[in-house]
Amino acid sequence: MGDASKSYQTDLRRSFAAYRSAYFSDHLDWFEPRPPGGAVVFTKQHRENNLLIPPCSAANRQGVVAKIPTSKRHRHFGSMQSSQALAQSVFGVIEVLGRLPLLAAVRAEDGRLAFGPLPNRSHLEFEKGVTSLGEVGERVTSVDVWFEGPYRVAIECKLAETEFGTCSRTRLKKADKNFEEQFCDGSYTKQRGREHRCALTELNINYWRYTEGAFGWAPNVDYINCPLRDTYQIARNILAVGVAGDGGFDESRGHALLMYDQRNPAMLPGGWGDHQWLAASGAIQNAGTLRRLSWQSLIGQWPADEVLSWMKTRLGEKYGLHPAN
Repeated sequence: MGDASKSYQTDLRRSFAAYRSAYFSDHLDWFEPRPPGGAVVFTKQHRENNLLIPPCSAANRQGVVAKIPTSKRHRHFGSMQSSQALAQSVFGVIEVLGRLPLLAAVRAEDGRLAFGPLPNRSHLEFEKGVTSLGEVGERVTSVDVWFEGPYRVAIECKLAETEFGTCSRTRLKKADKNFEEQFCDGSYTKQRGREHRCALTELNINYWRYTEGAFGWAPNVDYINCPLRDTYQIARNILAVGVAGDGGFDESRGHALLMYDQRNPAMLPGGWGDHQWLAASGAIQNAGTLRRLSWQSLIGQWPADEVLSWMKTRLGEKYGLHPAN
C-alpha cells in the first residue's frame, strides 16, 4: 500500500472514530474491541446500526434493513468501511422513502443520465443474482444494486476497495481441488487440455458469447493477455444488463454504473481501479453502456429534500463524503 492509500485509509478511520464518538458514545459495547486507529466494527448483534436511516416509521426502517437479508451480508458488513452498508444506506433509503424520482436528473461523468430515463418506475434489488450468463449454484455472482424496470441499471458500489473484481480462475492455487481442470495463466488460449480458450466457457458460463458485440473482443482468436482477466466484474455487469431472455445481447436494455469515492487513490489516474475502468470503457462498442459516478458527485446533484439533506449530512460526518464542487 502506497503512502497516498495509507493516508486515505487513515482519514477514513479517523472519520469513523469521530462518528462513533458523536452518535454511539453511550453504546461502545456495540463495537468490537480494536486498537486505537484500527477499524471501527459493530458486533454481530448490532450490525444493522451500521446503516444510515433517517427518522421514519418503524415499518420504513425495517424496510430499509430488510433490503439485504442477513444471509447476503458480506463478511465485513459490520465495518464502517463496508461499501455494502454504504450502498444499502443510500439506495435503500431512497427507494423505501419514495425518493427514486429525485434521481431522474442525476448525471454521470459522461453527461448521460446516471440512473437511466425512468428511475421512478424501477424496483431495486440488492445483491442481485445474475443467471442469464450461465452461472448457476455457487458460481452465481451478484450485482450490488440492480434497478429493474423498463430500463435496467446494474450498479457496482465501491468505497475503499483497491480494485474491481478480476477473474477468479487466474487466482486458483495448486491446493484447490479444481486447479488442474480450471486454472488459467491469464491468456485467452486453450490450456490444460480444455476444449475452449476460457475456463469459464468450459463450465458453460457464456461471457464470450457476447464479448464481441459488447466490447469487440472476438471469441475465436487467441489473446496473450485475456481482456476479461482484469475487467471481469465491470464487463460482467454490462453483459448482465444487456443479455435478454432469448439469449441475445441488446445494449438498449440498460447500462452498468460504477460508484466510487473520488478520494480513493486506486480510482484516480494511475490507480489500478482507474486502469480497469479505462480498459473496459475504452473497449465498449455502444457508448453509454458503461458510466461512472462518484459518491461526491451524486450527493452534490441531489435536489433540496428533507430526507436527502439528512443523508448528505450523515454521509459527510461518517465517511467524509461531501458534495463535489
